[in-house]
This record gives sequence, C-alpha cells and structure tokens, in this order.
Amino acid sequence: MVDKTEKTSIVIPDNLMKFLDKNGWPTFLVFIIGMAGWNFTTWLKPRFDKLLDNHFETVKSLTETQAQQVKNGEQLIGIAKAEAEKTTDIRHKVDEVHRVIVREKTNKGD
Repeated sequence: MVDKTEKTSIVIPDNLMKFLDKNGWPTFLVFIIGMAGWNFTTWLKPRFDKLLDNHFETVKSLTETQAQQVKNGEQLIGIAKAEAEKTTDIRHKVDEVHRVIVREKTNKGD
C-alpha cells in the first residue's frame, strides 16, 4: 500500500547538480535552449531541403516554359511578317487592278 503522507521529490542526478552549482541556472537554461534549437534544426533540415528541391524544380520548369513561349512568340512574329508581306502584295495587286479599271473607264468615257 502507498503511503500518501510521503512526499515525492524530483531526483536530480549528481553531475547535473554539480553543473548547476558550478555554472548556475542561467547557463543551464541557455544550454537547454541551445539543445532544443539544435534538435529543431535537425528536424527542420530535411523538410527545408525538400522545399528547396521542389523550388528549384519549379524554377527549372518555369524557365523551360518561358523559353518555349519565347520560341513560339518568335515563330508567331515570323508568321505575322509573312502574312503582312502577302497582304501588302495583295493590296498592290488590287491597287493595280483598280488603276487598270479606272483607266479603261476613263478611256471608254472619252
């Protein structure tokens, strides 16, 4: 049977007590915070590496997409220039036909 009048106490190892007596609680707390930070960074590192890898893959994909869009844009500019030349040729031919028709009408009207 458990004696409820008995007080329980926290058992602190001797080497920890020697450390605390020698260096004090502030040093101990800085040490604990440092260890917690170290554990957090070792936990965070693989996740951060994965994030960076995904970021670099996305950047590579976007760069390739941009290069393809530039290439497509250059092709469209070439097509537009060719169409503009064809349109100019057609316009000149229509103008020539118009001049011939107008000349024939003026000659017939004389």
